[in-house]
Amino acid sequence: MWLWVFLAFYIVLKFPKLAIVAILGIVTSILIIGYELEVKKIGVAVATANSQPAYPAYKLAGYRLALVVGGLCVAYFWTIFPYPASFTLSTSTRYVLM
Repeated sequence: MWLWVFLAFYIVLKFPKLAIVAILGIVTSILIIGYELEVKKIGVAVATANSQPAYPAYKLAGYRLALVVGGLCVAYFWTIFPYPASFTLSTSTRYVLM
């Protein structure tokens, strides 16, 4: 974990434009480790009592990485193509009034 945090802060210092990427990396790793510590403290039976499965850290890290990468891809797509997804009522009303 210390190596990951070191690399994330290195990115912040070396490439200030990519600070948000480094912060997301740090927060994601802290969430994974915190979840694993919580499961160890309260036990698997209590952690899964609300029907949420308790995954080991190596599996949870992969799922979180996939979700973060997917979210970044969606955000990148909407950055490139910022056109509204639907033809809203206000837009159609504006065209009718013209």
